[in-house]
Amino acid sequence: MLLLDYSLLKQQCEDIVNIASVKNFRVFNALQILMLTGIRISELYFENWSQIDDENWKLYCSKTKSTRYFKSDNLPLNFRLGIIENNYDNFRFEQSTLNSYKKSYITQRFKTAQEHLTSWHIFRYLYTRRLYYEQQKTVQEIKTTMSHASVSITSNYIFNNIYLL
Repeated sequence: MLLLDYSLLKQQCEDIVNIASVKNFRVFNALQILMLTGIRISELYFENWSQIDDENWKLYCSKTKSTRYFKSDNLPLNFRLGIIENNYDNFRFEQSTLNSYKKSYITQRFKTAQEHLTSWHIFRYLYTRRLYYEQQKTVQEIKTTMSHASVSITSNYIFNNIYLL
């Protein structure tokens, strides 16, 4: 097993998104959003999103009953247009298709010290680490941004080892 530092984790996630770009553009669109925003897969659906103004968007997180904010520059244009036009076509995918990708590219590829990663949370790990290492955010700021219940959860996302199998 190879221990993934931040740059290797980022490369692995980008590879997963790039593979999807060739195989299924809807899955590619979904994974791109997950990678760029760190949202949960359940938050991808448009009814959770609204535009504040030309520069800002908000996402209502039903799991934590909180709101997260994003700059327009951090969201792909096709995603923003889909929300504005209420057009889900480019993001609608069969759950079985997404589960197939998850099995092929996540479950069999990544592992923490405790368990195999069995969800799309690998992109939340990446986003949390991007905030910490690239944007120099504090753990407390990241906790708020990610809508985590506690600082210890956020710390796990930043500091837990992730391995490539």
